[in-house]
Parts: sequence; structure tokens; C-alpha cells
Amino acid sequence: PSSSSSSCLSVVCMAELLRHKLYINVKLDVGHWLLQQLQHCVEPIHESVPLLIDDFVQALCISGSTGIGQTTVAHLTPFSTTVIFENCHIRTSNKSLSVLLLYYTLMLNSQVESSQGKTNLKEYSEDFVSTLPVKYLLSYCEKRELQYRCIYPRMLKLVVNQYPHLFTPSILLSEESSQFNGRVGLESNLLHSDLPFIHPNKSNQEPGLEEVHTVLSSCQTNPAAAVVMLLRLQALPLLSLEKYTQHIVEAVIPSLMRGSIDDRISELFMSIWMSLHGFTPLQLTLLTVRQLCADISLQSRNRFNLDSIILDPLVLFNCDRRSFQCPTLLSILLHCVQMALTGSRNKYLRMVSANVDVLKPDEMQNFLLAQESAAVQLLLEVFVALSRESIDESIFIKLRLLICQFIHRSFVDNPILSKLVHFQTYPTSLLPLLVAEVASMHICFDFIPELLLSRDPNKVVFAMELTDFLSRKYPLPKSLNVSKNALSRLKFMSKHRTATDDNELLVRSLKAVVNLCVTFPSLAEEAVDVFIDIGGQDGARKQAVRSVVADTFNSSERMHDGATTKDVVVVAFRRLVEMLAQRT
Repeated sequence: PSSSSSSCLSVVCMAELLRHKLYINVKLDVGHWLLQQLQHCVEPIHESVPLLIDDFVQALCISGSTGIGQTTVAHLTPFSTTVIFENCHIRTSNKSLSVLLLYYTLMLNSQVESSQGKTNLKEYSEDFVSTLPVKYLLSYCEKRELQYRCIYPRMLKLVVNQYPHLFTPSILLSEESSQFNGRVGLESNLLHSDLPFIHPNKSNQEPGLEEVHTVLSSCQTNPAAAVVMLLRLQALPLLSLEKYTQHIVEAVIPSLMRGSIDDRISELFMSIWMSLHGFTPLQLTLLTVRQLCADISLQSRNRFNLDSIILDPLVLFNCDRRSFQCPTLLSILLHCVQMALTGSRNKYLRMVSANVDVLKPDEMQNFLLAQESAAVQLLLEVFVALSRESIDESIFIKLRLLICQFIHRSFVDNPILSKLVHFQTYPTSLLPLLVAEVASMHICFDFIPELLLSRDPNKVVFAMELTDFLSRKYPLPKSLNVSKNALSRLKFMSKHRTATDDNELLVRSLKAVVNLCVTFPSLAEEAVDVFIDIGGQDGARKQAVRSVVADTFNSSERMHDGATTKDVVVVAFRRLVEMLAQRT
């Protein structure tokens, strides 16, 4: 049936039978009949067809629930995964059948989930759905909006609700950038290189699978041939490129891990990977993760599936450590981590809404927040480890930028995550980097006063140093108020010290206090009281206070040399040192 058909009586009649449960006494395999109808559907799709699929899925859920005899189930059986897989793939000629079967699969999963355990019907697994070309068929329907106008909005809603990780902003922007900018920029670079260049129009013959794997596996020893092969692959239509996915991933990723690979190969591979990601993202992610975890035993690696990754996204950080040392692989890994975290949040929240016996809603939110903060903390640990490695400076800058961009997006998506990460604290050596590179760090001003009230002196000192770096970057009235609050808290702690360890922590915070006076000279007098209280009557501690002030004064005078604010800063420091000398 199609929308141009003069009659669709059989479809309408069957829909009525299903809707009113009149199929119970009918000796007819409804599933087999429906599949035959879907196989004969042509564009444009008749508006009754998606309604019939809805009624069929609803009847399946009812027949699988308690209270309905087993004879009902004999006439209503869901489509097998084999039937769906054989008829719902990229290279099939019957695209209408593929679209309708994908819609059926998503609708059944949605109905089973919303039944809240009242049906014995099982939903199709994440691993099975990952083999279906979800994004490709969505794109196909979007381009043929008139032919699929009765089903495209419904299917889009189902995909977004069940697989929001396919539509994260960073991934969509990367895919779009790859489509529009990747080819032009790479061809421009290659035209000025000494490598042979094959124009796509002059290479119409598709390379063989073994040829692709052999050439790309030797990309370190023969980069020219690998570049030409990647260009040939990139010139192919996505329908043709898709069959090379596994060979490309398995050949190039190990070479990238070994390092010393031509930059043009990395750029071409990244462009092709992003193009394929917009085509079959779930299957590509699984193939990529298994390659990134090459140092894990084969048996453990094969256990990686989408279900396990979605349920525990942090398992991705068990990948080969060399993945974190290559900008291309780190970028891909962070895409996979972002997808897994988004999918995990959606998966667990849907389980709560379906009343699955897991956690209460508040407990689930806390669990998800802890999971996302753990991902950020692991990335910060990765950065600390990278800073100790002997990595080329240009590569290190790229790695640093990728990590900071991921943290920035995470903080923007969920500002509460920023608060949790900073209440957990992290090495203060990372503060200059994060304040400089993570644009969303300014939201820390909202919770620094609360962090300053912590009973843990380490957190108070961490908050002082955070205030220092943020105030230097954002010298605003709001940061001035937070700085005053920080000085007041430090002064209170200096008068109510309960342990000798607190003294050392307070001395550590003095440099931040001096820097605050550089940023806001009006705080100088209040800072002196803090210095006096911390110095006390102990001669060694008093000398330590003087040393901190003098050293910071000298370094700040050099740092501000030639700056327009130099005179103000120098005068403020001299005033601070003089007042400290008089008061002590």
C-alpha cells in the first residue's frame, strides 16, 4: 500500500481486528501477514501502515501479558531478529521495508519499556539494534520527507528517546564539519605535497577488501600508498564505504597507537571515521572500542558490547594507554565516552521511569552524577600522567585542548557536575590550565563561598587558590566579593586552628592571598590582618610569611613589567610589605 493507493481496505480491517482484540479466535499468523504487507509497501507510505504497526505491537504486548491464553500467542509472534536483519540493512533495494522494520523495532522496544514489566515480551537488545542503520535510515527519510511524512516524525521521536547519545551536539558538529570541510582541506594539503594524488573521478573502481587492509596496515612503511588508498575510500559514496569499516578500523588504529605516522593519514582517517559515524555510529563505536582495548586479552575484549559499555561507561578508560597519547585516537575515544555517558544516563533514567527495581529517582541522579564526575576526574589523572611523559610539545598541546574541551562541554551540559568535581578537589597544579582552557570555569564563583565553609582545611585552601586564578582571569565585582569572603574565611581559620597541620595549609594559602591583592589592591589592609594571624608569635612561621610576600612581590613586579597596571600593583605590594613590617 502507498498513499496514492485508492484503497487500503485490508490494512484498515486488520488494524480494527488488532485494536479490538478480535484476532484471538482467528487462525491466522498475523505477523507473517503483516510482513507480507510491509514487503509490498511502496513510496509514498500510506498513513495507515504505521498505525497498523502500532496496533500490532500493542497487541503483542497484550498477548504477552498475564490473563491471555497461550493460544493467542500462537497467532501473534514478533518478527525474529533474523528477519529484521536480513531486510533492514544499508544495501537493500527495498528501502521502504527497511524503514518500516526499523520503526517496528523501535516501537516494540518503547512499548515493552512502558509496560513496566507487565508483559513477558522481550525487547530487542542494544547489540542487535546497533547492527541496524538507524541514522542512515533517518537521513533517508528526511531527504524524502514527502514520501515518509506519516512515519518520519514518529520514528525520529523514538530514536531520540531511546538513543539520545546519537545526537550529542559535539558529535553532530563534528560530523557536519567532516562532511563540509574535511575533503576540501585535505585535498588542498595533498596538492602541495610530494605524494601522488588520484582524483576521485579517475578512480571509479572500488578497491578490494584485502587490498584495503594490506595497504592501510603498512601505512608506517609506505605512507604514500596509504594516503592514496584513504583518498580513494573517502571519495566513495557512504553506501559503498560502509563495507570497508571493519578493515579501516582494524588496520589504521594499531598503526596510530605505534606512533610516528604521517599527519595526513591521521587527518584522513579521522575524516572517514566521522563520516561513518554519521552512518552507522553504534556498530562503528563497538569496533573502535575493541581496537582501542588491544592490550586487553582477546576473551575480555570480545565481551565488550554496547549493553556493557552503556551500563558502565568508565570501562572505556581501561583502553590501551597509547590511546591517550595520540590526538586522533584521544578525540575518537572522547567521542565514544561522551556517547556512552549520555546513553548510560538515558538507560538508567528510563529504567527508573519504568519502575524497574534499581534505585530511587534521587539515588539514581546521584549515581549518574558520580559516574560523570568520575569520568572527569579520570581525564584529569590522564592529563597529569601525560605531563610526566616525554611527549612532543605540539602533540601535548592538542591532547590538552581535547581534554579541556570535553570538560567544558560536560560542565555546560550539567553545571552541578562542576560543583561536584571541585568539591572532590583535584591537584592544584591543574588550576592554571583549567581556568585558562575551560571557558565554563567561571561558574565556580557560584559555589566557592560554599566550598570555603568546608571543615576540611585542604578544601578551603583549594578554594582559595581557585579564587585566585579565577579572579585574575575575571577581575569583576562578583569575584571581588568572593575574594573578600575568602579572606574572611581564612582569617577565621587562622584564629581557630585546632591542629599543627592546619598551620602549614594556611601558609600555603598566603601566595593566593598576595595574588588577590595584586588583582584587587583594596584588599591589602584586610590581607595584612590575615598574615599577622597566621604568622602569630612563632619566629619561623613569621619568617615564612615574610618570604611568601617578598617572593610574590618580586615575581609579580617582573610579571607585570611593561603592563599598564604595573604602577598600581607595585604600590599595592609595597604598602602590603610595609604594613606587615609595622604590624609584626
